[in-house]
Amino acid sequence: MIEGVEVDGRVRIVHDNVVLRNVRINHIATVPGQYALLIEADPDGTCPTGVIVQNIEVVGDPAILDDQAKAVYAPCPFTLEDSRIYGVGSAVRLTSGSVIRGNYILADLSNEGSDSHRSAIGINGGSHNVIEGNTVTCDGPGCSGAFVMYGSNSRITDTLVTRNLFNTTGSYCTYAGSLDSKPFPTALDVRYIENVFGQEFFDTCGRYGPVAGLNSGGGPGFIWEGNTWEDTGDDVSLG
Repeated sequence: MIEGVEVDGRVRIVHDNVVLRNVRINHIATVPGQYALLIEADPDGTCPTGVIVQNIEVVGDPAILDDQAKAVYAPCPFTLEDSRIYGVGSAVRLTSGSVIRGNYILADLSNEGSDSHRSAIGINGGSHNVIEGNTVTCDGPGCSGAFVMYGSNSRITDTLVTRNLFNTTGSYCTYAGSLDSKPFPTALDVRYIENVFGQEFFDTCGRYGPVAGLNSGGGPGFIWEGNTWEDTGDDVSLG
């Protein structure tokens, strides 16, 4: 148990059954790729199990933080609940087996002249993830979307996206994992259920629309059900 502390810098978890709770992490990474919280395999490649992160706050220092530094990076499974992440360029990056539930995630830091491609939650390949009940926003220059899935490193499979609120200044509020330009272009069993697409920046949520990454109809097992516009409550249509 790591509880009730404030950290300037980084927290790295490699052991089973770690609980990180009621912790503030001041994200002060000055180079691309550094993290505030890392859930990582041990040297033999074994991921920790039972990692739970609850009620934490990760906040970036805009004076020194690089906008390509990752606030939370999880190549291993974990659960993130009831937390706040803001003042960062790239907020949460996942791989497989994670649950992201009930969080406020705001990627709103962009360094002047940066060519970063930012998002609040991103998956570049992975499976068995749940994204549920979060407020997810990417604001400012360099945003691709609020929640993005790309088949860059492996196929996107078995992903439940439900009861989230999305907003972005980027091209689309979400990318659903099936893009011809990626090495693994077709997702499998991706479900978007009862999400709300906000209109804080554009009437279409993203600059060009609510969702992209739907080649092959979103891939086998794709479900789009009960997704609505925040302002009107009307269904968000894919047609």
